[in-house]
Amino acid sequence: MCQQNPAYFTAFKNLAMSRRDSGVLTLRFHTDGGPATFTGETHTDFPAPCSRSGRTAGTKFWCLTGTGDRFMTDIDGASLGDITMPAQ
Repeated sequence: MCQQNPAYFTAFKNLAMSRRDSGVLTLRFHTDGGPATFTGETHTDFPAPCSRSGRTAGTKFWCLTGTGDRFMTDIDGASLGDITMPAQ
């Protein structure tokens, strides 16, 4: 792993990030350490590391993955708010 990772690597409750010296950044979706449930928070948080990693020296490639035996098969619809209102 890289000697020092940016602060945003640990800034998000349901996104775990690490980067190898080769420049491969792994972003792992999870919910409380287990398989990820898609929530409004996940939806809101995901763009930030995408943007920040583009401005971080050393990131050359992304690997998106999840925790457990499934990948976001559960959705917390209520946490998404009114999906007819794009501002939300």
